[in-house]
Amino acid sequence: MLALATARWILLRALRSPWALLAGLGAVLAVPAMIHLSPWASGHFHGSVGRLARAWLTPVGVLGCAFGLDVLSRSEVFLLHFGARERLQSLAVGLATPMLALQALVLAGSTWMGDLPLRETFVALLVLDVHLILLALLLWALGLPPPGRLVFFLGIAWLLPSFLADVGFLGHWTGPVTAPIRAGGALGPFVERAESALPWVLGQALLFAATWLLLVPRKRPQA
Repeated sequence: MLALATARWILLRALRSPWALLAGLGAVLAVPAMIHLSPWASGHFHGSVGRLARAWLTPVGVLGCAFGLDVLSRSEVFLLHFGARERLQSLAVGLATPMLALQALVLAGSTWMGDLPLRETFVALLVLDVHLILLALLLWALGLPPPGRLVFFLGIAWLLPSFLADVGFLGHWTGPVTAPIRAGGALGPFVERAESALPWVLGQALLFAATWLLLVPRKRPQA
């Protein structure tokens, strides 16, 4: 119940924010605008709508997750009144709600422009969203102040992958931890079948394990 209430509360906050409404409008129009304005996409060659949609899922996903992280951070005292497991579920739902809302608007605008490859798109969506939620939860679990959470989240999810895009071995193994933002990153194994998915799976497992250990206290045996 707390998770559903959190999702509803996040959506209400988004509907009252002019910046969130503007981001939603931009998400709907992103792919149609690029199809009409970009010379290379104007021909509607095979896969153009799907590629553009997957490209836009990342920035709107990061933006939506950052919005959820900011709203939840402002109500941290309220969430501390609940148990660790229930709080973890509510945090995950609260982070996923604005992210999925913006991404759904991107997919709606893309579907209007043409056929959308559902399998590749939804696999890319799952891979990206799982990573962003786990990353945000880990930053929450570290006990950083709200501005610090946002700065580190945007830095790790957006800026750091750009710097590590062409670092060879280092970029290959830091990609699963720094996010599937860059081309050929963690989306590659699932969408384009370009490389092994093992680094991504290990990266997400480590993020989840670290978050679980920090947020969910272990029960001590009674004497």
